[in-house]
Parts: sequence; structure tokens; C-alpha cells
Amino acid sequence: MRRNLLIFTLAFFAISLKAQILSEDFNSGSIPANFTTYDLDGSIIDPFLSSFMPTTASFVNVNYMGAIFAGSPSLFTPPGTADDWMITPAISLTNNSLPKTLLFDVCSGDATVLDGIEIYVSTTGNTPTDFLATTALYNSTGIGEPYMGQGWATREIDITAYSGQTISIAFRNNTYNGLVLGVDNIKVLETACVVDQYRIRYRETGTSSWSTKTMSGPVGSCNFASQKTDKLILNLTANTNYEYQMKAWYCGGGASSWSGIETFTTLDNCPNVGNLSVYGATPTKATFTWDASNGVYSFVRLKARVDSISNPTGADFFQIGGAGVAYGTYTKNKNGLTPGETYRGQARTYCDPNGGGWKSLSWTPLVYWTQPTQRIEGGEAISHLDVYPNP
Repeated sequence: MRRNLLIFTLAFFAISLKAQILSEDFNSGSIPANFTTYDLDGSIIDPFLSSFMPTTASFVNVNYMGAIFAGSPSLFTPPGTADDWMITPAISLTNNSLPKTLLFDVCSGDATVLDGIEIYVSTTGNTPTDFLATTALYNSTGIGEPYMGQGWATREIDITAYSGQTISIAFRNNTYNGLVLGVDNIKVLETACVVDQYRIRYRETGTSSWSTKTMSGPVGSCNFASQKTDKLILNLTANTNYEYQMKAWYCGGGASSWSGIETFTTLDNCPNVGNLSVYGATPTKATFTWDASNGVYSFVRLKARVDSISNPTGADFFQIGGAGVAYGTYTKNKNGLTPGETYRGQARTYCDPNGGGWKSLSWTPLVYWTQPTQRIEGGEAISHLDVYPNP
């Protein structure tokens, strides 16, 4: 049992279809192995923090107040200034003019003493010395970031100037006598303003094999940007749960990651009419009748042809009722037929008022009828017939 699905407007993919070059949410329970950390202060943390962090620490994985994030201490015994670094793996940025952005969430662990953060980019190495030879792209040391109990802040830093280069990004806590700096949801994105090609992949929930559909292919044919915002997918299984993802390729080069998995459920098959029958109402008119005993639909289309045609084709059928007869009407006349001719007819329902692929699985079984013939009506007997003139 199958029906179609008219898939997706793409507006809600506007964020997920950015080219995601780096993404880290620290939910694995540890700082990723391809990140580098430095504890240059070497200070001993205050006992208050001992349940969250080791005695001396740079950025470590922290689970606190319902969040899992990379945390750096700045509350020491005795008081001092933190000098902790967390550095991303090398990131290769596409050599094009599309905007590129560093996004991350940041917060302070204390409402009264706010930890700040410094962000550096290096193209020459990944040690603190390499970064300190540059100017911080963002610096809130001495100003502080919002208290986590009141909500994290999302910071957005433009790194488009580094297009075509391989970079490392450093996150530094250089706060004096604060508490904890939190960093989470690090992303490096390339904003793709012009899409070359979209691809959808989908599968029945619980299965492993994907089917794919492409819009505006092939990749590399970007004389004009893709304007597609929908895709019609046919031959899905009725009343079935599916999951799907989308991906985009961009005219400036590069591609997005697959979007997060979304789900949909197909509707039931479209029920056909029940009890279709036809009879010759007059020598030139036939009347079709049916009912909705199989279920609700939108409209029904009827067709018929002369039964005796040798080697018939689809063109031999003629339509009855134009574009269709709406649900709720269960009879239709067809005029202009040939007296005494035998015909065959069928019906098929559509559940989408615009037609398309959501229709009954097949036409109904054929019904046959023969039109009545013309006849000369008999009259009364003629009496006293006179003919004039009578020579």
C-alpha cells in the first residue's frame, strides 16, 4: 500500500543548512582528544571547586546545574589570576568569499564575580605563544560573561578574513579571583547564501538503508542558484513513520553537514468508490452510480470506451464528469452515446483536491453496459381514410 508525500518547505533548514566546519558540545564527558589545553597558572583550586575539578586544572569537562560544558577555574587558594587555554584542532577554511563565523555559548559560574573570556586565532601554530603574538578577536576579561543561572550568552565572531587558510582557535580564561568560566556548543560555520544543490535522504523508522532524492543536480551546475523549496516524493508506504535529513552544496564550494533527523508519518491509502454501476438511461445517455462505502475521498474521475475496439489504447477512453465529481455526489450522466453500443467503464478516486499522486491504488474493476436502441412507437389503427382528389 503506497501513497505520495509532498515534502518540505526548506525555510526551517535555514540554520542547519549552513556549512558546519566544526562542532563540539562536550557531551561525551571529556574534552575531545583533538583539543589541546594548557594550565599556565598552575594554581591550586579552592576546595569549593574540588567536587567538579582536579586540584590543578585548565579547561575540563564539567557537569553542573544541568549543563555539560568545558569549564575553567579562576577561584584559587591563595587568590590568583587564571591562565587557562583550550585550543581547537586545525580548521581549514574554504577559499571563497562566503561569511565564516565562530559561534559559542559562554557563562560565568558566579553571579557576583564574573569570569571573562579571550578568543584568539592563529595561522602559525597552536601554542599560547602563537596566539599571544596576535590580537584577541574578542575579550571580556574584566567585564565578565553572564551568570549561568540567568542564562548562557551566545557569542558570534566573524572569521571570514581567514578564508583559504588553516587556523586554530584559542579560548582563554585570564580572570582574577573569579569562580568558573563555562564554554559550550562551539561551532565554526560557513554561511552559504547561494545553494547549488539540495539532497534529501529518507527511510522508514527503524531501518538502516537510506533512499535519496536530489534537487537542482548535478553539483557544479551553478550558473543559476537553486530556487527549489519543495520536493515531491512518491511510492512511500502508507500509514508509516519515516525519518529524513537534508544537505546542501554551495555555489562557492563546500557543503553543509546533514541536518538533524526529523520525522513524518504518511497518511492512509486513498479509498476507492464502492459499488460502481452503469445503466443506459436513454438510448444516448448512460447514468453512473456509486457510493462512499470504502471511505472518504476528495473527488472521483470516471472513464469509459466502446467495448469492441480491437487493440485499444488509453486514448480510446473518454472522460466523464470533466476534472472529477466531488465527494458527496454519487451519480453522473454521460450524454452523446450510440444507441445499441456496448461500453466498458471504470472509476478512480483522489484524496488531494489538487489531484496528484494521492489517489486510489488502482481503477475500479470494469463495469459493462449496453445502450438501449431507438424504436418507432406504434399508433392507433387508422379508420375512414380518405384521399383527395379522387378522379
